[in-house]
Amino acid sequence: MSLIIPQQAGPGGAWPVQVGALWHSAWDVEQVLQKYCKQIFALTGDEQFPYCLLGSGTAVRFANRHFVFCCVHQVRDYTPDRIAIPLSFDSKIMSAATTRALMVTDENRDGDAIDVAAFEFDVAGYDVANLTNEFFPIGDARVWPTGTAQKPFMAFGYPSQRQLFDEDRIRAKCISVQAVYDGGTSSPHLQRVTIEKAIDADGMSGGPVFYIGGAPGNHFAGMAGMVMRGGGNHLHFMSAGFMLDLALESATESWSGWPKYQGGSTSL
Repeated sequence: MSLIIPQQAGPGGAWPVQVGALWHSAWDVEQVLQKYCKQIFALTGDEQFPYCLLGSGTAVRFANRHFVFCCVHQVRDYTPDRIAIPLSFDSKIMSAATTRALMVTDENRDGDAIDVAAFEFDVAGYDVANLTNEFFPIGDARVWPTGTAQKPFMAFGYPSQRQLFDEDRIRAKCISVQAVYDGGTSSPHLQRVTIEKAIDADGMSGGPVFYIGGAPGNHFAGMAGMVMRGGGNHLHFMSAGFMLDLALESATESWSGWPKYQGGSTSL
């Protein structure tokens, strides 16, 4: 699938799009961004079936820290030390150092915000070169809705129907869908996008949502948020600003059990 950017034909072809510090052809942006969508595993401890596939995750780095976000409803059956992600370039998997989830209060218990989980990874603790590149670089100036100007959105994920695990290997297929912004919702920090063609979105929860910002000749890929749920021709995503605040909020740092999620009508 080629990324559709309005007036994308530049002097030498497609306008370039900046991802982090690097520039890429608009034709290649979706492939570049795909590696920041991680497949979430649970380590079961069972010798015959050591992994359980739990859907998608969003890998980002900011403030010299590295996080993978997903939804609590994806992982609530496992303790955080059992959650892991694979690397895009290696057969190795890595597990998180700490976990954060929003404290439940009377004010937020019926919303979607308590369905967000943030896993922090200590990349310096792994003997893997360039491991930081597995995480999408976020800057404050490129967090939605900065510089959107009605440009397209892209949501990534690992739909359940395209995943297969057997004793020999895991065969995983990440997909991307293009979307347009369709407004906010009554749930705090939860936004909605419309996709052109309805998909079976089971497994898309936790996947990243990016947007294209800037102007011709200066387009960039920014972080919009994370898929929470969906149905029909819509996906709902949690805004990136809230996710970053959650990850950096020390009050959420001690994990004492997943919150009980009550919000939302459709889970992925």
